[in-house]
Amino acid sequence: ELAEVKRSVAWQLEQLRTNYIDVGFLHCLDEESDLAAYQANGVLDYVRALKKQGVIRHIGLSSHTPALVNKVLDRDIVDVVMFSINPVYDYGQGDYGIGSAAERHDLYCRCQREGVGITVMKPFSGGQLLDAAKSPFGRALTRAQCIQYALDKPGVVTVLPGFGDEKEMREV
Repeated sequence: ELAEVKRSVAWQLEQLRTNYIDVGFLHCLDEESDLAAYQANGVLDYVRALKKQGVIRHIGLSSHTPALVNKVLDRDIVDVVMFSINPVYDYGQGDYGIGSAAERHDLYCRCQREGVGITVMKPFSGGQLLDAAKSPFGRALTRAQCIQYALDKPGVVTVLPGFGDEKEMREV
C-alpha cells in the first residue's frame, strides 16, 4: 500500500504541475485497525515526512467515527478533518451516524479549540434529507438548510455538498 501511495503522490504532483499538495488526506479511517494499518505499512510516516519536507502542507483525515478522530487528534497528526455532519447523523440515525450527539458535538468543539478545521461531507445524508419520503423528519429540508446546519457547527470551515449525478449538480 505504501508503494501505491507513493505512486499516487508522484502522479498528482506531475498532473498538477506543482511541487506541493495543499492537503494530503488519510481517507476512510473508521476503525482502529485502519489507523494501525497506516502506521504498520509506513504510510503515516511517509505522509508526515512529506509534510516535514513541505511537499504536503497539511495532513487531513476523513472519518465517520468520533472516537477514532479523537485518537488521531491525541497523536497530533492532522490539521484538517473531513467528517460527515448533518442532523440525521448527529442524532444517531443513518449508516454513518456513529457516536452520540454529545460525542459528535464535543469533537466539533475540540477541533475548533485546537485549530483543526472541519470540512463537512454528506451534509444531505446521501440525499435522504432532501426527500420528504426518505427524511427521518417526515419532511424535506432544503440544500441551504442542510449546508447552514453544518456551517453552524464549531470548527467547520467548509462544506462539500456532493452530488449523486450531473443533473443534481446543475440544479444547484
